[in-house]
Amino acid sequence: MPWEFARPAWPMIMQPLPTHRVFDICKLKRDLGYRDLVSPPEALAITARWYTENPPPPGGETEWVLQDPFEYEAEDRLIAIHQEGLARLSEVRFKQPPGIGLSHSDPKSQKQRPPIE
Repeated sequence: MPWEFARPAWPMIMQPLPTHRVFDICKLKRDLGYRDLVSPPEALAITARWYTENPPPPGGETEWVLQDPFEYEAEDRLIAIHQEGLARLSEVRFKQPPGIGLSHSDPKSQKQRPPIE
């Protein structure tokens, strides 16, 4: 989603601490043999179930600390409108579809290109 409209994510992205970042842990796995005890999809499902069963109180400390008002209706509407916009992009038709020019092709093919006059 474009930055201008992803307002619910701004507080997480702007934090000075790396609390909501994705890190490459390939070396950790390769060199130290790290393995997740629970797969990420399973962990997400467990977390979502826990929050469903133990929702933080509206307007409470959790919302204040996270800077997330948990306005799910607004977030759902934002997602729906974004998805509608993406779907509408397929309506755009070019008379001549843009292609990939020689400057984007394999460098070897550049040698075979006719000279530009």
